[in-house]
Amino acid sequence: MFLTIQQAETFFNQREKLGIKPGLERMHALLTSVNQPEQQLKAIHIAGTNGKGSTATFISQILQEQGYYVGSFTSPSFTNRQAMIQLNNRPIRDQFFLAYLNKLKPCITHLEALDNPPSNFELIVAIAYQYFADQADFSIIEAGMGGLADATNCLTPLIAVITTVDLDHTDFLGNDIESIATHKAGIIKEDHPVVIGELPASAKDVVVKTAKCVNAQLFQYERDFSVRSSGTEINYLDHLTSFSFRLNMNGAHQHHNAALAIKTIQELVQLGYPVDSDAILKGLANANLPGRFQVLRQSPTIVVDGAHNLAGIKALVKTVAQTYPNHHKKLLFGAFKDKPLKEMIVELDQAFDQVIFTSFDHARAETADLLASYSNHPKKLVTYDWKYYLSHMVENDQSDVVTIVAGSLAFVGIVIHFFE
Repeated sequence: MFLTIQQAETFFNQREKLGIKPGLERMHALLTSVNQPEQQLKAIHIAGTNGKGSTATFISQILQEQGYYVGSFTSPSFTNRQAMIQLNNRPIRDQFFLAYLNKLKPCITHLEALDNPPSNFELIVAIAYQYFADQADFSIIEAGMGGLADATNCLTPLIAVITTVDLDHTDFLGNDIESIATHKAGIIKEDHPVVIGELPASAKDVVVKTAKCVNAQLFQYERDFSVRSSGTEINYLDHLTSFSFRLNMNGAHQHHNAALAIKTIQELVQLGYPVDSDAILKGLANANLPGRFQVLRQSPTIVVDGAHNLAGIKALVKTVAQTYPNHHKKLLFGAFKDKPLKEMIVELDQAFDQVIFTSFDHARAETADLLASYSNHPKKLVTYDWKYYLSHMVENDQSDVVTIVAGSLAFVGIVIHFFE
């Protein structure tokens, strides 16, 4: 039995070596042992290569503005494991985390005896589902990786959402778009609607076929709903309505994510759950997600962004150009080894006046020297101490320079903590 959060943290830290364990048999065992809380959830399940967290945040904030209690499961967390599980934007309290973990302990012991121990991610999902079953009116569930064999995929959601499909986690999901789309489409359930974003043609074919096979009504971005932007005005359009809205979150890609959230909320209304237009507008305007083009400080301007794959880097490059067209732009870049680093760095070389490569304290972090070897930027630099680099830059107060920190959500989280 776990009596303190420190005991639980030690337990989880010792299990990190288990890594990622796709498959649902352990999840079914865990959830069955605590009376299948997933069956009680009114859930929206979100998969996608990029945009999951932002779309989940928009949906959650809209529902909160309507007065609902909203559980959100997202990963990774910038702080601790408890922050992956939130109710109305507040992390689960330690005492609840411990109570739900202790309920799982007999099943954990049983699975370990079978030499099939559950991963940390599986345990945290099982804790989240128990908590949300007890506390939440709605649960917004972000898939960890893929969808089909992801630990979150033990529920039947009211609505499934697929944001984007691109190459990522290829060691687990496959080396082509069709294979990855098949994993994402695994969250689609029989007779339950699915909302999809702007997908490559090959991915859309997979999703459309999957939805048809299980009689899931499909709502496609650009065919059934869309956004149009002009200056600072963003307009949502579908076959029945159109209206303008504003966002606190920066980047044209966030307009796309907001459209997915709006359409999801509209379908929730069609299912009989009231959400008024005022809640939609307030939710979109108030939604905020750390690490997504987040301005950490001004003078000098330092922005962090969790772009960590090729599609995310392309979106970042576009947002930087639109937001800071006339500024001198520097990039501080640290990333994981298992990403398409050469392709990512080619994009970044063209977008910044200077690129500084670094590394950080994580087992998967690539070395600064190897990152720099992929760059042909005439003003590339390597720093082995990113803390000193940022501190020195702040002390010198180069107000005409914008520094973007990107490459990994883990790195961005460490940088955010450094400035707090």
